[in-house]
Amino acid sequence: MVLSDAGYESRPFDRDRTAVIFAREAGSENSNIAIFFRTYLSQYFDGELPEALLDQLPKWNKDALPGILPSVTAGRIANRFGFGGPNFVTDAACASSLVAVQMGVRELSGGASDIAIVGGADTYMGPFTYLSFGLLCAA
Repeated sequence: MVLSDAGYESRPFDRDRTAVIFAREAGSENSNIAIFFRTYLSQYFDGELPEALLDQLPKWNKDALPGILPSVTAGRIANRFGFGGPNFVTDAACASSLVAVQMGVRELSGGASDIAIVGGADTYMGPFTYLSFGLLCAA
């Protein structure tokens, strides 16, 4: 864990002044598509999907939320670890992680936070993403 690596596992620190800044793309992850598919498909089966299909599609619960709404990722991390400082997600396409680091430096240098935990993930770059870029380039 990042706190352990930084030496904070055994020394006290103010969790209310610990920021979480996370870089995420707002693309259509597999979980996002599958949960929407499950939701909309049930309309065609009068709310009763076949059991075999239900077993293959993800269930809607609080742990699925970051996969559907990338903006809640930092808040879920802050909540799980009890951090009360600012928490937010950046999305600047390919520069998202760099922007997250820049915002972490601002938190620290501006004195708003004592610790800034910064991370990033690109959880899905599937065919739909590339097709979308193709449409932009063709326009």
